[in-house]
Formats: sequence, C-alpha cells, structure tokens
Amino acid sequence: MTVQDIVSQLNLTVCSGQEGLQREVKGGYTSDLLSDVMGHAQEGDVWVTLQTHKNVMAIASLKEIRRHSGERTRSGRRHPGRKQ
Repeated sequence: MTVQDIVSQLNLTVCSGQEGLQREVKGGYTSDLLSDVMGHAQEGDVWVTLQTHKNVMAIASLKEIRRHSGERTRSGRRHPGRKQ
C-alpha cells in the first residue's frame, strides 16, 4: 500500500510532501509522545499524531516515517485523517 492509497481511501487532503505519495507504507504507529515515536516507530510506518509543531517533522525525517496530524471536525473535536 502507498501513501496515495491511504489518501484516496480516507479522502484526505495533502497539504505538503506530494513527492512522497508513491512511497510504500509498511506499517503504522500512533503516538503523541515524540520520545515514544523515536524509540518504537519503524522505517516505512505511517505516523498518526495530533502534534503539529516543527519537532514532529524532525522526528519523522529521522525515523523515515510518514506523518499525519489530525484535523478538527465541524464539531471542534479532533479527528485524525478526515476532511472537515
């Protein structure tokens, strides 16, 4: 499965990083604790997090993982991966 497959199946909006859409996804990891991700996420994982600061991109680059930050739904609740 590629990043593009996930984007298409979940009807996501790509905000940046379009050049990585054809990368293969080998697994997934969900955590908001950066040290946890550094210690346990694997190369090729897609990372789902609510974090949005610049350190998230540094960790994703370090671990060679793909990152997704949740967006707010119409009700104001956080819902990772869905269009508003």
